[in-house]
Amino acid sequence: MNGAIIVALVVFFNIFAPDYALLWSGRAYVLGILFTTAVLVLTNPSVLSFQEAGSRFGDQELLHPNSLGIAYGVALMYLLFIRIYRARFLQVGPSIVVAVALLATFSKTAIAGTLLAVVLAFWSLRGAQRWLLTFLVFFTALAVTLLIGNYLTSQLQTYLDAGHAETLSGRTLLWSWVLDQVVERPILGYGYLVIKDMTALDPRFSSWTTSIVHAHNAYFDVLFSSGYVGLGCFFLFWLYCLKLLFSGVIRLGNSTVKAYLLATFFLLTVRSFTEAGLNLRFDFWIALACGLALEKSLCTRRR
Repeated sequence: MNGAIIVALVVFFNIFAPDYALLWSGRAYVLGILFTTAVLVLTNPSVLSFQEAGSRFGDQELLHPNSLGIAYGVALMYLLFIRIYRARFLQVGPSIVVAVALLATFSKTAIAGTLLAVVLAFWSLRGAQRWLLTFLVFFTALAVTLLIGNYLTSQLQTYLDAGHAETLSGRTLLWSWVLDQVVERPILGYGYLVIKDMTALDPRFSSWTTSIVHAHNAYFDVLFSSGYVGLGCFFLFWLYCLKLLFSGVIRLGNSTVKAYLLATFFLLTVRSFTEAGLNLRFDFWIALACGLALEKSLCTRRR
């Protein structure tokens, strides 16, 4: 499946001009996110009671809140910085829905990364575009505060009181375990997705084991699955994307496309330290799509 998605992205962004490719991919992506949210609610109406239950918006088995969080974060980048719909209400309405849903997942990395990415993108803009987007963000923040402000406050307090912040919800313990395993196969690793079959002692219980699923860090996940050879190849890809981004910041001028690419890459970089999506998963596909669009934009401007 990964191979098919990568080939489809390469073909799509090479056929269409970068602006149109981002426009149509944004429309399809946002529509898919809204449809996914509707299906999640219709098939499992109990997810709407997350505030009363003190839980998070999402389904632990089907669509984990952390996975939903990054999906909503990327959708918000599209809606804020790419004019994918002509009608203003079609742009503003989904933005509010997506922002509320993002915060309701209480995915800390996705929320913090998205907020910082939006601030960084605003800083890169000048003139009327900055004021228009500020207006949109203000009303989105107002809607969020009115709808789920108390829920967010209680969730944060619960998280801090439980002591999860000290280990980043157990991530630091998991990283230590992963590095211990890498010592056994440092060159080529254990193989892609093998980590899903691994179990380790759950530090919260003395005699229970838990499935690992992934390393909750893109670099450790690549190191476990592909060793130092794979990690080197991964760094080459990521550094090339960041090089394109640096060139784009200089050459694309005061454009919302530049702001979108800057915000999205920043969000993915922040998330890479606590999630493994860049290891040929969702985050990697988004990064590849942005890199292809940016590369095409720079090549077009040179001509």
